[in-house]
Amino acid sequence: ARTGRGNFLAGFVGANLGANKDSADRPGDYAICYERLAPLVDFAVVNVSSPNTPGLRNLQGREELTALLARLQPLHERLKTPLLVKIAPDLAEEDIAAVAELALKFKLDGLVATNTTIARPDSLRSLNRGETGGLSGAPLFEASTAVLKQLYGHVGGRVPLIGVGGIATGAQA
Repeated sequence: ARTGRGNFLAGFVGANLGANKDSADRPGDYAICYERLAPLVDFAVVNVSSPNTPGLRNLQGREELTALLARLQPLHERLKTPLLVKIAPDLAEEDIAAVAELALKFKLDGLVATNTTIARPDSLRSLNRGETGGLSGAPLFEASTAVLKQLYGHVGGRVPLIGVGGIATGAQA
């Protein structure tokens, strides 16, 4: 591991890469972040799924994600720090298939399913249930697990998958 900490007991250090909300060159933002942080971390996650950055989720589209990964690929080949992509639980099935295809094409080291959701299930009871932004926790589990299952259907064991959405207990994991 790059940090020397990459064992189970000591843990791993990762970087969650994102773009500035007012960026004129979002792929460039990711490239700068990856290049500067890669030597310092054990892995880097390309977060294209935060609902709290206006327009960021558009980078999950086939054309946009292809351009972003094409920009990162030479850096990834040179720096060798594992590179993963984190997606949203709100993607349509054809978008999930495209992400899986691009993960294979660009030889990503993994996919993370999922970030927070913009959905507001009817089961929410809080007076704050209508707030904008990403919803996490238990209401996310089913949607996130469904995305994870769809991803596996497309990549099998060829790309490592990390499930993070809404998991509350070891038994659930």
